Amino acid sequence: MAAPASATSYVAYDQFQLVDGAVQTGDFAVGYFTGAFAGTATAYPTTQAQCSGNAGIFCVRNGEASVAKAAAGTYDPPGTSFFQAGFLNLHADTGVGTVVQFVAPTAGLYSFAGGYQAHDVSPTGVDIAGYVGANQAFADTFTGGARSFNFDASLTAGQRVSFILGAAGNYTYDSTGFALTVTGADVGGVPEPATWAMMIVGFFGLGSRVRSRHRIAA
Repeated sequence: MAAPASATSYVAYDQFQLVDGAVQTGDFAVGYFTGAFAGTATAYPTTQAQCSGNAGIFCVRNGEASVAKAAAGTYDPPGTSFFQAGFLNLHADTGVGTVVQFVAPTAGLYSFAGGYQAHDVSPTGVDIAGYVGANQAFADTFTGGARSFNFDASLTAGQRVSFILGAAGNYTYDSTGFALTVTGADVGGVPEPATWAMMIVGFFGLGSRVRSRHRIAA
């Protein structure tokens, strides 16, 4: 018998790293889109880019649309609240939205929990939404404060779940913190279909032998 499946967690903030001058995203992808989001995004370049002239911050960007993270020990630059531990910093441009995607490593049921929160000094409002493939899971517009999300999705291997940020008109003062933790079953402990078939045949065989022994005893 296979061991019970265990939970595996994937944290967007932890996997967004700078390694040898290139941004690594692990089980996540970051990109941007123009117009209405339709389930796909153009990948940001994965090389390091300067963000606000601060070498302690690494990011990927297209114009004002960007995903950024401060290096350890450089959170909360003086006079701002842009960068906080545990939150990626997202920004959109006029007509250009930012996307963070989870890419399912294996087929299974995944749980998504996280949120967005305004990290600018004078927020002007942003659009947010989540998509499983091209199907919308949630959507909202808010100015200041925070919004959270929590939902489950059954995914195939390689399927993407997207979390977007749009400018809601004016892109200035739109820096928004984003946190996401994905929890999914470790399918390494789940039998493959062929294994299930062999187990079922084995159960029937075991049942037959038990019945035979009962008849002999009788």
